[in-house]
Amino acid sequence: MDEDEGMESEDEDDTLAEMAAREGLSLEEYRLKIEREMNEMANIKAEDQVSWHFRCQAEADIQVEEEEEEAANTGGGVASFLNLLRQQGSLKTTNPDDAEREATQRANDLWKADFRRRAAMREVEKLRARGQPMDDAQREYEKRRREQQEIRDAAELYKSYKPSVEIKYHDEFGRGKPNSLSWLDMS
Repeated sequence: MDEDEGMESEDEDDTLAEMAAREGLSLEEYRLKIEREMNEMANIKAEDQVSWHFRCQAEADIQVEEEEEEAANTGGGVASFLNLLRQQGSLKTTNPDDAEREATQRANDLWKADFRRRAAMREVEKLRARGQPMDDAQREYEKRRREQQEIRDAAELYKSYKPSVEIKYHDEFGRGKPNSLSWLDMS
């Protein structure tokens, strides 16, 4: 076996000597050149491994950030779900007209709630009056007083009532029709 290794070594030396002669270098110079190239290749390979490691780490960091962002967005409530839809662009953002319309609707809802509350209080007052013993004159006086109070309350309520009216026209198939064409159907 030692003889085989020695022969392989001599063959390698002969091959290296031929290659060195082609490039015009001595055998030692050629070996130094090969060694430098091998070191450069090892450095490049090490740099590639390091950069590959950093790329993998950066991709993993980005993936973790995206998962954390998704987890934060999908916290489990309706608000987080709406926030997620807004970020994806599935929900439109509100413009000033929509905000004004919503404020008007909110005011109308508050007005209706107040109106219902007052009506319920009137009913409770009527029920209380039923249980008390009164003569006809007293009953008529209480009834007139209640009606006058209802009229005053209604006048006060309707001072702040501003309904939002939006007229839309539709054709026989339910499609929206512009106002400029809808006058044809009315004439």
